[in-house]
Amino acid sequence: MCGVVVDSTSYADPATSRNDVTSKLPDFAQGCDWIGFAAVTGSSESSSCRQDAVAIAATRAENPNDNPVIEERVRSHRLTEVLPRAVKLFDCPAEGEGSDVLGRRATWSSRWPPNGSRTGHTRSSCSATS
Repeated sequence: MCGVVVDSTSYADPATSRNDVTSKLPDFAQGCDWIGFAAVTGSSESSSCRQDAVAIAATRAENPNDNPVIEERVRSHRLTEVLPRAVKLFDCPAEGEGSDVLGRRATWSSRWPPNGSRTGHTRSSCSATS
């Protein structure tokens, strides 16, 4: 499980944060089998600003024989979905005062692992805050 936290509040420098996400996220996501997204909006737990998680690894149904070629094709395709979802979170409106990453982290934990997940791989978050 990996996570991407995007800070759209006034506490983060927008240009630096966007640059961090676009320059670091593609390499970071390579080591993930599942990646969730969170926007720091000042009221993240109740925020309507969300992006669905991406299950990067192929499921048993997609790759029942553990074929490495199929796994790589599925991963390559799904990895193309990660950066656009993260960047969309920069457009979230500020919804309150402060920064509350832990509220979104609790939401991720309640939905992990996704149905069909084959691994329990865990990785720490790549943060786009400044």
